Amino acid sequence: TAPALSMVTYEEPRNLDAAIVQTNRCRGIPSPEIDVEWLKIGLGTQPIRLFKDDLKKLDNSDKLVMTLHCIFEEFGGGLIAMLEAFHLLHCLDSWRKASYKEYYIQGWIDIGDNSKRIHHDHCIDMLREFIMCTADVTPITFYDNLPSPLRKTTHAGLQHATYVPQFRCYTGTE
Repeated sequence: TAPALSMVTYEEPRNLDAAIVQTNRCRGIPSPEIDVEWLKIGLGTQPIRLFKDDLKKLDNSDKLVMTLHCIFEEFGGGLIAMLEAFHLLHCLDSWRKASYKEYYIQGWIDIGDNSKRIHHDHCIDMLREFIMCTADVTPITFYDNLPSPLRKTTHAGLQHATYVPQFRCYTGTE
């Protein structure tokens, strides 16, 4: 099982605003303020430390331990890990930035187009896997005159605030 599962709680079902044209703190033309909001929801989290026994609980083979990124013993040992939710937020943020390549051009120059392409293919596939694995079966309806879903539908999910603060590093905005 996931080690952090005991730290999360589910929120009451709530309406998600699916309107095509809307504003929120994580959406819009790129700006330092929007980038800070993405850090606040989890992109600024520190990795967590796992040990070999944790891998057994996660059904990972002992053979994999040698290929994983290890923390030097003088720093306490163990393995570096990230909670999947934060990895997927990183993937989504990578695509957000790719859609505004002209704003985030330095990242493309520093890493290169081919490396970015490989990374984005990975992110697309991870998001696909996650959506298929945790498929929300809430029906959504559509308007006749617009190819967009009904503005609000009720969904249930994790209370994001219950697990983000415990893993977030200081971003200078709190």
